[in-house]
Amino acid sequence: MFQKAFILIILLSIIGCGDKPVTSTQNENQAPVTETKKESDPNDLLGKWMRTDGNYTIEISSLTRDGNMKAKYLNPSPIHCDKTTYADTDGTLSVHLLLNDKNYPNCTYDLQFMKEKNILFGKYFQATSGQSYEVIFQKME
Repeated sequence: MFQKAFILIILLSIIGCGDKPVTSTQNENQAPVTETKKESDPNDLLGKWMRTDGNYTIEISSLTRDGNMKAKYLNPSPIHCDKTTYADTDGTLSVHLLLNDKNYPNCTYDLQFMKEKNILFGKYFQATSGQSYEVIFQKME
């Protein structure tokens, strides 16, 4: 329980509690305010990502147009991945890893990319215990 609360506090401190509301004081001399959708670039996912709470690493080396990716998971030794995919849904990039190795049968990572903070965040599901954990991966420069 303490670990979940600690990770939640870290996640909130990294991503913030939200933006201030936008107020409009538009008059006839100003152009209308319109929101522009941020373009996502799947290539932002390429590289080495380190989990903030331990020596767990995801290395994404290539992406294909059909949503597959070549990726490794290390803890710190390599853990076999049965499936590694990514998706771009309405401008939000997400990553899914299905691990299947000794001590990691059918464990998964379901992560989203936050460009502003250069992080992957989401859930790790530990199948043997049936528990999910909030996790954050920071991109290594």
